[in-house]
Amino acid sequence: MNHRLKALAATLREGEAALVLSESNRFYYTRFAADAGALWVTSTEAAFLTDSRYTEAACRVIRDIPVIESDGFFADTVKTLAKKGIRTLLLEDDTLTVAARRRFMKQANGVELVTDSTLRRRIAEARLKKDDRSVFVSVWLRRSPSRAFGIS
Repeated sequence: MNHRLKALAATLREGEAALVLSESNRFYYTRFAADAGALWVTSTEAAFLTDSRYTEAACRVIRDIPVIESDGFFADTVKTLAKKGIRTLLLEDDTLTVAARRRFMKQANGVELVTDSTLRRRIAEARLKKDDRSVFVSVWLRRSPSRAFGIS
């Protein structure tokens, strides 16, 4: 897992997993841009799920976690996580439609779904934590923005 995923994983308790659905958060954690897909994260591992349209491209970009091709990603995710002992799945509350939430609830198979703001708050908390490299780049860009954009 990259340092960003590790920061999110550190916010998860034993038996919990996060299902990241928003395009912006999937990109933040994987650096892969696509309009479809999901990212699940536990305290010890993560995987990116996508359909057959994006599998090859995702494998080229995402190298630190498995890329799994799945057309029924939610049902597959719940089954996989349940086998790993996950009892609670946190979902991004601002990305789910009412219909999707109902569909997910039907497919939960005994895994508790948390669809309030819990995951959104934990992602925000994890994104605030910066590693040394991120701090260095941020300071460098503030001190020398012209170098960052190739302006003399």
